[in-house]
Amino acid sequence: MRLHPLSVPYRAAARGLSLGTTLLFLGLTLAGTEALPIPLTRPVLVAAALAGFLLAALWQVAYYRRFDYGLSDDGLEIASGVISRRHREIPLRRVQNVDISRNVIQRALGLAALDLETAGGGGTEASLRYVSYEEAKRLQREIQRRKRGAATEFRGAEGVGERDTDAEGERP
Repeated sequence: MRLHPLSVPYRAAARGLSLGTTLLFLGLTLAGTEALPIPLTRPVLVAAALAGFLLAALWQVAYYRRFDYGLSDDGLEIASGVISRRHREIPLRRVQNVDISRNVIQRALGLAALDLETAGGGGTEASLRYVSYEEAKRLQREIQRRKRGAATEFRGAEGVGERDTDAEGERP
C-alpha cells in the first residue's frame, strides 16, 4: 500500500519551506562577504529559495513512489528509501502501541501520522507519514485484532490458565 497522495504536497511544503528559508538566510548572511563567487542580489536569493523548494518537492515525489507498506500475518512490512532501499518487518507480537496523531492542517486534509512503538525499542519503531485517517484507524484496529488473536492462540497452546487436575478434579 502507499501513503496518501496528499502526503506529497504536504511534505513538500514543509520540507521545501525549511530548505528554501535556510538557503535564503544563508544567502543573506553570506551576502557582501567574499565567501561566495557571485554577488547575491534579491533575484538570486529568491531563485535559490525557489530551487530549494523545488528540490524538496521532487524528493518528496520520489519518496512517495518508493515507499510501500503492508500488513502481513506476522507483522508490518515497510519498504522505503529513494537512493538506498530499506526493507523492514516489525513483528506484531512486539508492537506495544499504535499511535495516531494529527495536527490542524492534517485534520483539514484528512491525513494522519501512524507511529508504532515496540517492546524494548525505547521509542517509535516505525512511522507512516502520512496515510489517510481512515487507513490509520483501520491499521490500528487490525493490528490490535491480530495481536488479540495471537495472544489467545498462544495462551491456548501453552495451557496458560488451564489447571492440571486428576480424574477427581484434584490438583496433584
